[in-house]
Order: sequence, then structure tokens, then C-alpha cells
Amino acid sequence: MKLERIVKEIKFTNDGLTFQFTVDEDGKLTMTGLEFNGRKAITNKPYSYTVELQAAGRVQYEHNGCRLFGMSESPTLLYKGHREECKDNIRSLILLLENDIFKVEMHYDHYIGTDALRAWSKVTNISDEPQFIEHISSFVCFGLLGNIEDLYYYQSFNSWYCECQWRRFKLTDLGIYGGNERNSYKRLCGNNTGGWSTKEQLPMGILENSSTGLFTLWQIENNGSWHYEIGELDGAIYLNAGGPNLTDNSWSKRLDKGESFTSVPCALTWGESVEQIFRNITLYRRAIRRKNEDDVKLPIVFNEYMHAAWNFPNEENSMRMAKVAASLGMDYYVIDCGWHDNEENCWYTIGKWQESALRYPSGLKKTTDYIISLGMKPGLWLELEKVGYLCGEMDDLDSSCFFQHNGKRVQAAGRYQLDFRNPKVTAHVDKIIDRLIRDYRVGYLKIDYNSDCRVGTDLNSDSMGDGLLEHNRAYISWLKKLFERHPDLVIESCACGGMRMDYAILSQCSIQSTSDQIDYKKYPRIVANMLTAVTPEQSAVWTYPVDSRYDVSAVTDESIAFNMINSLLGRMHLSSYINKLNSAQLELVKEGIAFYRRMTACKINSVPVFPLGLSNWEDKNLATGITDGKFCYLVVYNLDGKRHMRIPLNFNPEKVTDIYPKNLKTDYRLEDKFLDVNFECDYQARIFEIKL
Repeated sequence: MKLERIVKEIKFTNDGLTFQFTVDEDGKLTMTGLEFNGRKAITNKPYSYTVELQAAGRVQYEHNGCRLFGMSESPTLLYKGHREECKDNIRSLILLLENDIFKVEMHYDHYIGTDALRAWSKVTNISDEPQFIEHISSFVCFGLLGNIEDLYYYQSFNSWYCECQWRRFKLTDLGIYGGNERNSYKRLCGNNTGGWSTKEQLPMGILENSSTGLFTLWQIENNGSWHYEIGELDGAIYLNAGGPNLTDNSWSKRLDKGESFTSVPCALTWGESVEQIFRNITLYRRAIRRKNEDDVKLPIVFNEYMHAAWNFPNEENSMRMAKVAASLGMDYYVIDCGWHDNEENCWYTIGKWQESALRYPSGLKKTTDYIISLGMKPGLWLELEKVGYLCGEMDDLDSSCFFQHNGKRVQAAGRYQLDFRNPKVTAHVDKIIDRLIRDYRVGYLKIDYNSDCRVGTDLNSDSMGDGLLEHNRAYISWLKKLFERHPDLVIESCACGGMRMDYAILSQCSIQSTSDQIDYKKYPRIVANMLTAVTPEQSAVWTYPVDSRYDVSAVTDESIAFNMINSLLGRMHLSSYINKLNSAQLELVKEGIAFYRRMTACKINSVPVFPLGLSNWEDKNLATGITDGKFCYLVVYNLDGKRHMRIPLNFNPEKVTDIYPKNLKTDYRLEDKFLDVNFECDYQARIFEIKL
């Protein structure tokens, strides 16, 4: 096809970000410039491809091992035009590329008021024959940040009980060298395959240039499989980020003539410090999130599970603890797993979500009515996407409603995975939720997801990975429709704590469990970094002043304060048998609750601060906080013995107050831009209010 025009240079500028592309006389499009606040983020000669697309059976010329660059279609996709749009506070640049069988639209969306960009691609089959695609990038950039010797990579490890653990590595220490002055086969990967999107890593990464001080952060937004890779080419670094692909996630997609596929979104931001990039991504996360009252009012949840009912709730205990929770001013009272089955081990029988007559002999409604009479809204736990293998058949579900592989249901941890692409499934779960809201007047649902679903499903799918991706998207679509029907419903996203902590889910759900951690002494290691993954107002943190592993006599004022402080930077989820505390100890709990509510106005507009940098699991002293530009609330932990901490403050402090707990000794002083704190023993925590 003859080009109608040749565009020599394309610039897209928004706030501090500038992208520059050039088109040569053959129509090849190249990203030649990327700047943040006037500072270059591309400093090497860039590679020529701006999108990576692999089609089955097509020639791929590059010698690249497993790396996803120089894919079959990338060299032949030529520039056909571009346009800019502005809609709903989003400014967009759309670049149009085409070859003999595909048309590709590359989207760069800037959310006005943020220093972040969302990138994604749409590919359409324009040939007369079906085509299978095996990889499509959401964002590609070559020559990123500078010389390999100056670059550091931050990887975000994530796992059960130890979420949000970042590590900083020098690229050369990880095998990225540029050995033959051309390229190597080595790549660094962030990857997930399955429905637990964050079971091993957060869908994020960071590159830092230690020479220039410039940082790049990216975030992939999918509630299932995703992939990014970093590699070397001509002595420079490339980033290729997006959703699933064939090599790493068993994904491929058939496109018939005229059919299109849209890639998984990827957000990016640049900054001059760790704090700045996480400030930017926090503001972006708020911009893409569903507007809701829960993230404005920040109500407090009492969940009777942790160090209390565990998996065995019952009528007597729920009514007793509800009275205690109401006396503390709780907004929601949540009955967790076990309300729904008579079996002692309920995990393999879940699916029908009928109340347990054994545990609630007077009917669950009596208990939820009592909760409402005390001025709280009742909540229930569900593992809605799973059916236990001992559940038995249900009239409205058949074999087509479940993930399958080779004609057999996919099973993990004794549970089958429901397929939300099937309208029978969404009708089934809608009926369950509507019944719970109607019969028990629940206002809060903790939707848990306690087992992965493996690679995906081959039932009615082009590939295992594509069945999973379509299910992931159907689940998000179902959530959107659910909130349209029940706009005041609060849904807590949980998956063994933080095993599905991504911004596909969190663009819809107002609150996210950060961990299942049962040891309050270890929770600070998660709290210290949790705001890298989730906004403060969405970060649910357990606080359990009475640890069931010890006698109540082991509870001290310091342990209560430590527990309460764990939750003050996020969303408080109070639990444990606090009715066993004496009146003075309860006052310390009440003081923490009152301070939590006092922080609301700051929290909903705040960004995280990390005065000691991102923490490591082995650290003995931790400091993290939030600021809205007027105040900073800084949490400081000492985890080991008598200790002096000197904390640098990267802002202008006017006044520092040890705001909680008021009646426990705290030795501190403000000196220039340093906060000095002395701790007398291990496992002490304090929160300071710093006026700026």
C-alpha cells in the first residue's frame, strides 16, 4: 500500500512527560525520545521497533533465544498515521501501523493530573485468512535509561505471609553484560501464570540509573497471567511489558478476518527518587479506580476470624463479639469462613453458600439482624469463584461452567474453578449475592480466592492461556455490573491475603487484603512496603491485640500499641478476643481507633513516604508513612533490642508530635531534618504526626 504521507517527527507532551517518534522514508516508526521533566529517559541509540507482535507460522529473523524482541511482524509494521484525543480527563496518542496481514493501534493514555502513562495495543487481522498471534506487547522501549553499568533493577517479590518485598540488583550482577557488542540471550523476567496474579511477584518493576538518578516504574494490570522482560541490545536495555504470551504463559489467540484483540494495559511513570515514582503511581491508581464512598469514608471492619473464631464461627460467639465491636464503634462486622457449612473442614464442600444449621441453629438472619440492631452493617466471607470437590452437583451448573483441561475439570487444593465467561456462572453467583443481600442485609463481602487455577482452560478456548485471560476479563466485567446493581456494596479482594493484588481487581474493589500474616511482630515488614502495591485507603491490615497463641496475660500496652499501629497507615481490620482485655487496655484500643478516624482526611489524599528506602525482610528498624503535603504520619518500628534510630526527613518539618500511644514513653527529638528516636526494648512501634 502506498503511503499517503511521511511524518518525520511526532511529539506527544503531557505535563512532565514527552515522547518523540520519527518516521523514516520507508515508513518505519522509531521511538527516538523520552523525557521526564526535561531529563532524557532514552540515552542510547534505540532499536527501531515500537511494538512487538508474533504471529504463528510467520518468519522471525532475529537471533534471540527466548527473548521477545524482533518478533515476526515487528519489522514490517509501517506507520500509517496517528491521532490525538482528549476525553474524560485522558489525553491520548494513538499510533497506527500496518503490514500485509495486521493493523495495530498503539495507545498512550495520559491521565491528566498524574505523571503516569497507560500503554496498550490493539491488533486487527486485515487478511482474508485466520491468523494466530502468540505475543503482542503493551509497551516496548529500547535504549532505556542509559549504560548497563549504571543500571539497577528492583524486583518485587510477593508470597503468602511475606508480601511486598522489594530487592535491588545491579544488572551486571544478574547476567546482563552486552558480551559481544551486539546482544546476549539473557533476559530478566517478571512473570505470572495463573489466577493468583501476585503469588510470586507483584506485577511491577523498577529500573534506576545510579549515575543520572532517574527511575522508571511499570505496572501491569491483569488479574491473571502477565509478563515483562528486560534485556540488552547493542549495549542498551529494552523493556517489553504486557499480558500473557505463548512462551511463558501458554497463550495464543486466533483472529479471523476483521477480528481484533486488545492487550493488557501497562502503566509507566518516571521520577527522580523511589518516593517520587510511588507518589506518581499512587495518584494514577486513584485516577483509574471506580469512584466509591468506601475509599472516602474509610469505615472500620471488625472481622472475627483472626485469633478468634478462625474457621469455626458460631451464633453464640458472633453475638458476643458483635456487642464488643459495637461498643468500640465499628462500622462493619464480618463473619468469615465457616458460616456456610456444617463440616468441620469446610474447604472441600464450599459452593452452595447456605447457612450452617449446626453453627447458627437460630438461623444466620438472627445474628445479622442483631449486628444491624447494634448500628453496624453485617458482612460475610465467600470464596465465590471456587466449588469444592465434595460440594456435590448444583442444578444451575454443568460441566461447561468449570475450567477444563483434556476434558477433565481443573482442580487445585480440592477446589474447581468456575468459568466466568459462561453466563450460567454469572447468573449463579448473582443469585447467591442477591440472596445474601436480601435475606441477611449484608453490606460487605470478603471475596476470597484461596487456590490458584493453574494455566487456564482449553474448553471453548484458542489456548489454555487465552481461556484464562477471557475469564479474567469476564470476572472484571461481572464486578462492574455487580456494582451497578449494588453501588453501596463493599467488596474486599482477598486471595490468601495478597496473592491477587493487582490493579485490574483494584480498579473495581475498594479494599484489598494485604496479608494473612498471623504474627503481629512480622506484619511491619509488610506494612513498610505495602503502599508500593496498593493505595493507603485500599490497604486492609489485620490488627489483633489478643494473640491466641499466648495467654492473655502476655498482652502488654506495648503489644497493643504495636498491633494498632500496624493498621494506621491503611484500613483497620480489627480482630481477636478483645473482650478479654481489661478496661485500661481497651482504652488503648479505643485511642488507636480514634486516631485512625482522625487520619482519614489526610489518608485519602496522601502518597507514601519511605525515609529509609524500601525495606528488606531482615531489617530491624523500619520507617514508612503517608503525607498529603500538610501533614506526614510516620510509623517507626524497632524489632530488635534497645536501639537508637536516626530517620532522615525529605521535607521541611515544622513540628513533630508522638501522637499515639499518648501514655507510653517515647524518647524523640527533631534535629534539622532528622527525627531521632530511642527505643528501650524490642518490638516497639510509634506513629508521629509531622506538621510540614
